[in-house]
Amino acid sequence: MKRTARICLLSLSAAVMVAVTAVVVLSGGDTAFAWRVIRHGESSTDDIRWKQHAILPADDPKPWVGSDQCDDVRRVAGASLDDVLIPGGATQLVVVRHGQLICQWSAPGHGLDEPRPVFSISKTISALLLSRAAEAGKMAWDDPITKWVPELNERDARFARITLSDLVDMRSGIDFQVVARFPWFNQDAPRVYYASDLRTASINDPRITSEPGLFTYNDWAPNLLGIAYQRATGNLMTGPGAEALWSGIGAQNPAWWLVDSHGFPWHESGFVASAPDIARIGQLLLDEPNSDFARRSAAALNTPVVSDATGAPPRYGRIPMGYGNGFWILHDTPQPAYAALGYHGEVMVADPSTDTVIVRLGNSGYENLASEPQIAAQLEHWARKL
Repeated sequence: MKRTARICLLSLSAAVMVAVTAVVVLSGGDTAFAWRVIRHGESSTDDIRWKQHAILPADDPKPWVGSDQCDDVRRVAGASLDDVLIPGGATQLVVVRHGQLICQWSAPGHGLDEPRPVFSISKTISALLLSRAAEAGKMAWDDPITKWVPELNERDARFARITLSDLVDMRSGIDFQVVARFPWFNQDAPRVYYASDLRTASINDPRITSEPGLFTYNDWAPNLLGIAYQRATGNLMTGPGAEALWSGIGAQNPAWWLVDSHGFPWHESGFVASAPDIARIGQLLLDEPNSDFARRSAAALNTPVVSDATGAPPRYGRIPMGYGNGFWILHDTPQPAYAALGYHGEVMVADPSTDTVIVRLGNSGYENLASEPQIAAQLEHWARKL
């Protein structure tokens, strides 16, 4: 009996040692990263409670002007906003038409000034800051990424053929596994989202699988662009450029940018702000058609449908969409519209044909009810019916 118990104990100890060794190897020896993956699992809107952040102050707040026209929004929604939005996990809704706020709503327990994680809408914010750096002559869209991150060339000479434009348009040829499966630790999505040192991981981990041109939705790309931005301007995207942007648009509430333990921001998913202030980004796009950001975004309106490609996130193919300059492009109607989409139901639609911006932010836990493209298409149709 004792011998059997000893054998079982030894077997259990051996199994534990094998499991621990596998975790250490697959995580590259970064046990803190491995623990975050095990502890937190899937991303969540609650992650802002434990991730560190930098703050962008709202130094020149400008209240939205406009009159309450929520009755019109309820009419096109087909029911009360509570009935339409709460079952899907929405926390905030803002509708801006012709530059005026016509409707705002928040779910019970949430306020309109509450900072909310917007996940991949962060990619749009990053693209905007890059455009401003390009306008200032700090960098150019046709620069090869190796001009600013020469370490990449030491790993693979093909990185020299990838431009900043390729990266922001998600056509770099860099591989990315959107869905992480067991054993998780050595896969792209968790390597980015739970990184201990995101800058170093972004230099060392991306792999090229094709020549530039093929669409692959990619979280390495925004972080490589963030490194380029820092080296070109001398500042992180949490620095003076972002502070000037946030104050310049008249944001009423401070924004956060989630950062790793080295202060490097998660450019692909780390922005945190209220819906009324996110709407100002969409309004800026519509109000400044001659800016580099608007011109590049307008050019993206003609991009072909890629949402059904193998490189697109799961379930995105249900709505025909193109992609460019940090925006998804809704092609479900004859008149395309911009959509900035973040996981867990974070959506901003900017519709040039109706001069309307709608932002809907939400909680995690409702992902199986409707995909972000489906939510965006619904908001686009609201804009067309108002």
